[in-house]
Amino acid sequence: MAEYPFKPLECWAKLKEVRRKLFWDYWKTKERGEARVLGGYGSFTALPIGIGARGAAFGIYYARIMRDRDLLLGCHQTMDSRGYGSEICSTLRVNLGSMFMGFHSKSPSGEYYKPDFILEFHLCDSQCKAAQVAWEYYQIPYHTVEIPLISQEREEKKEEYVVQQLDEAIRWMEKVTGRKYDDEKLLEAVPREWESRILWSRICLLNQAVPAPTSTQTARVTRA
Repeated sequence: MAEYPFKPLECWAKLKEVRRKLFWDYWKTKERGEARVLGGYGSFTALPIGIGARGAAFGIYYARIMRDRDLLLGCHQTMDSRGYGSEICSTLRVNLGSMFMGFHSKSPSGEYYKPDFILEFHLCDSQCKAAQVAWEYYQIPYHTVEIPLISQEREEKKEEYVVQQLDEAIRWMEKVTGRKYDDEKLLEAVPREWESRILWSRICLLNQAVPAPTSTQTARVTRA
């Protein structure tokens, strides 16, 4: 197998800076009078912003856990001990494991913050089941939006169905938070979400090249 030279990503320092900002923004939601939402693995991330909510999927500590072998093993062992098998994807196992281990909602300063609600998008069964497990653990409002797998011939019907559900989700968020949804905040957030999706798609396409611009080995070097 051919070997190619590589170097750390020049943008890695900026990436870590942005991630740290997101990290602290998430913990300071209450200080700003915002809500904290769980769920939404890469789906319609702009939607809760209209209600003044910040989200971090199921865990703000995911990257930290993945860098710490002992912590990572602890999360998986915790899930095993509770009867959740290895057929569940590692992302969900790690986040739920951190929840059961008690540090999922613990801030860096030591306080515990209970999320306000869970909003999940049904892209896979495990994803929604994990949201249900989190709901049972935290005992907070929980809502699911189904993203149906429909042929292109019925794409228009799918769009109508999803839009209807998104509208229902908005009304539900208004009800459980007692807040009025701000359409302008949503309109500001959607272009940013789509820009990030487009950029990530381009990265994936570029990474099909041989040699690929980025690799697991490159990521290890930049983390070090």
